[in-house]
Amino acid sequence: MELSLRTSSGPITGKHASDFVTGAYGLEGTVRRLGGEKDDNFILTTERGQSFLVKVAHLYEDPDVVSLQTSVLDYLERVAPELLIQRVVRDVDGLSDAPVSGGPLAGRRVRVTTYLEGTVLRNVESTSTLRHEIGTTAAQLDHALKSFDHVGLRRALLWDIGQAKELLPLLDELLATKERQLLEVQLERFVSEVLPRLSSLRSQAVHNDLSTDNLLVTHDGRSLAGILDFGDVVHTQLVNEVAIAASYQLSASHDPTNEAVEVVAGYHATSPLTDEELNLVPELIVGRVLLWVIIPRWRSAKLPQNDAYVLRNAQRSWSVLLRLLGVAHDDFVERLHVACGNGH
Repeated sequence: MELSLRTSSGPITGKHASDFVTGAYGLEGTVRRLGGEKDDNFILTTERGQSFLVKVAHLYEDPDVVSLQTSVLDYLERVAPELLIQRVVRDVDGLSDAPVSGGPLAGRRVRVTTYLEGTVLRNVESTSTLRHEIGTTAAQLDHALKSFDHVGLRRALLWDIGQAKELLPLLDELLATKERQLLEVQLERFVSEVLPRLSSLRSQAVHNDLSTDNLLVTHDGRSLAGILDFGDVVHTQLVNEVAIAASYQLSASHDPTNEAVEVVAGYHATSPLTDEELNLVPELIVGRVLLWVIIPRWRSAKLPQNDAYVLRNAQRSWSVLLRLLGVAHDDFVERLHVACGNGH
């Protein structure tokens, strides 16, 4: 179990971050804190209006995981410069994410990147065009990541659908309610029926979190403007990527599958999925939504001081799960095949 998800590394202030970045990177400016699941994140804006993202890793984060996030950004900058991602900024000695030796940030690792302008997709009404572009962009990103490798990719990660079995013990730490009972039934079914089919499919490095918080759109809301946060990048089944991207487009107010189909069709048009992968997409979407519901509730029980962030989607996630469980599986699969040009 990831220690950085079970414990707090203690708060740091914007001034702590600013003082370190000024000394190590020669960057001065005003600092604003951003939300985060476990790291401390800030935007630093210089007097000239140039902005940078400053990420102070959790004190107990695995150094290989910090290195992984830097390495994948460097790799994508080399092999796919057309992708709109943040660029790593080196310190005055030409280094990045080295451990801090002293002061309030002692023992922690800091990464500074460029800042991408745009609006997070969460704050924009999604459109059919955007959803197709999300699928296309996910496929392009996965194509670029196909040859990427790093020791940190094969780690224990709760947010990896392929490791969903590791969530079963977490349910024991939640209050015994009808909601928990439903989660147990659905997770046990997923582990016993879906994971065995998933294990034989194509696998590689994937972003693993193409959520509405991690995709930027242009200020007019018409097209994508950037991909954020490679903190959950992992080696897992390729089809998980498109299922995750599609899951974040589900509606909590009507048939949740319409938007998901458009994302998958966009992905398939750029990087064709096999029949077996398409057949599993509905189940994998359910798996991802189970992760949405279970992990934040468990984290809230462990670290209630971060409730505002970890539970920000709790009500919507539960509503989406209930609607999704009411969808006829075979109909969903058929719609995916038709949208991808393989109508049965």
